[in-house]
Amino acid sequence: MWAGMGDEAELEAITATGAKTIKIIKPYADNDMIYRRIEHAEKCGVLAMGMDIDHAFNGRGQYDNVLGFPMSPKTLDEIKGFIKATKLPFVIKGVLSEQDAYKCLEAGAKGIVVSHHHGILNYAVPPLLVLPKIAKVIDRYIPIFVDCGVESGIDAFKALALGATAVSVGRELMTPLSENGAEGVRVRIREMTEELAGAMARTCSKDIEAIDASIIWKK
Repeated sequence: MWAGMGDEAELEAITATGAKTIKIIKPYADNDMIYRRIEHAEKCGVLAMGMDIDHAFNGRGQYDNVLGFPMSPKTLDEIKGFIKATKLPFVIKGVLSEQDAYKCLEAGAKGIVVSHHHGILNYAVPPLLVLPKIAKVIDRYIPIFVDCGVESGIDAFKALALGATAVSVGRELMTPLSENGAEGVRVRIREMTEELAGAMARTCSKDIEAIDASIIWKK
């Protein structure tokens, strides 16, 4: 699972359940806060951590402010510093171009998330549209995660076919979570997994690695 915004107590409670967790840290204007969050995440025993680079600005072109914390864009050297501050894999979220992908590799990221933060920028390129170009740059060197608009197992199937290593699902699980708690989430994940299995069976994809981009057709 992925943990985003939230205080230290929340992350401690999450990891105490034993869930394998990737902690995404916002691009706080205060770099010391970022380093403290990195250190805390390590102590909590997270699987990996990373940064949500697309939350530096708000919709009016100003530096963003999230839950009272000012944000700021980060230079390549700053990101390299964050990556070097931990022995854990560091993931960059908010990748939407080939240039982004090249910079992530240069920085030493151990994974990327192709994402526009569920429409943080109006008319942003859909992640699945740019995914094949990004996958070509990455060339299987590091994992590629994809999120935004994944509402079914078929959506996951398309993302995997176009180059994703794994697919993240968030908003699709919010309604079943609010209505039926953990059981609602379990049921919806099972349904999506069955949808994925159905698409794989009907396209003769024997496993995840065998899902081929040639089966995706565009108008």
